[in-house]
Amino acid sequence: MATKTVQTLSRSGIVPSHQALADGDDFENDGKTSIYLTNNDGSATVVSVPYKDTVDGQTVPARTCSLDAGQAKEWGPFPKSLFDATLTLTITNDTDVTGYFCSQPTS
Repeated sequence: MATKTVQTLSRSGIVPSHQALADGDDFENDGKTSIYLTNNDGSATVVSVPYKDTVDGQTVPARTCSLDAGQAKEWGPFPKSLFDATLTLTITNDTDVTGYFCSQPTS
């Protein structure tokens, strides 16, 4: 479990910093952050993040992103009205999943 670095997009561009991801990793969520996920493994995987609130005392199922073997997806953002400021990833098959975290600038 590690806290992952979030890059901020700029008009001049960024060089994505791909990081190995593991179940239990977290990142600081400013409400404008997306994750570019790549499943480099030969098996499918599911990545999920929990919602922050309950409904009528019941836990809301986590938001999920399914990735087939070899598939990449951009996922997010995660509005602060629905998600916490620190989000912890749950990854069902974290053998070889990478990603980078990118936040949109404020102006």
